[in-house]
Amino acid sequence: MKLNLSTIKHICQSAIETIRRFPLPIISIVIASILMIVFTELQERHITKYITVIKNLSVIFIIGFPVLLSLNLLFESRSTTVKNKFIITIFVIILLIIYYFSLPEKFKELHIIRIIILNITFCFVIMYAGFIKDNQSSNFTKFNIHLLIRLIITGFFSGVIYIGLSSAIFSIKELFNIKIPPRVFGQLWFVVQGIYAPIYFLSAIPKDIKVFEDEFTYPPVLQILIRYILFPMVTIYLLILYIYLGKIIIIQ
Repeated sequence: MKLNLSTIKHICQSAIETIRRFPLPIISIVIASILMIVFTELQERHITKYITVIKNLSVIFIIGFPVLLSLNLLFESRSTTVKNKFIITIFVIILLIIYYFSLPEKFKELHIIRIIILNITFCFVIMYAGFIKDNQSSNFTKFNIHLLIRLIITGFFSGVIYIGLSSAIFSIKELFNIKIPPRVFGQLWFVVQGIYAPIYFLSAIPKDIKVFEDEFTYPPVLQILIRYILFPMVTIYLLILYIYLGKIIIIQ
């Protein structure tokens, strides 16, 4: 029992520390998840009055997660003053608000690609944000391998939690003959991905990248895969998306 209580206490403390360290990115993704839940409810009830607003706000808060996270890591790497943090953060939030008003009521292929490109771009920024002052490629590689492994683990655990909770809800529905609409399972997915997954993932980001200077090695094959195969492939894919976006803009 002591071990269980100790483990629960450690998990809660880790979650609280992560939220305190990354408040804006977590708030952004949590709000996005809540909005997606509301969106599914509106769709199910055929309420169209606010559905466009909810959809566009969801997009902004989803984009806001990598944007604000990269900003957070950038501030940590440069020891930015509180005043500068506030000014830059407000400026970025204003840009997100401006982008919100540029979103259309109905998304076309161009808008979807633009959103994908923005998210991928800021994922790249996250990879580099902590290395503004540190140009050590070994630390950079280890840091991003660490993030990739954590992302995979987060995805696996999120899937397990979702399957477990879904199974429990399904069992209650069948055993007690309780009417539970199918959309609940989709909404549960948003809860897991919007609350558990980001907190668990962000808790693994070290505050000081110098921890990778110690004996912190991954298999050489994995390092080659990440550094010389995965990164170039993602870069090429992003370049293709940009070219395709340009093509669509020219055609239209």
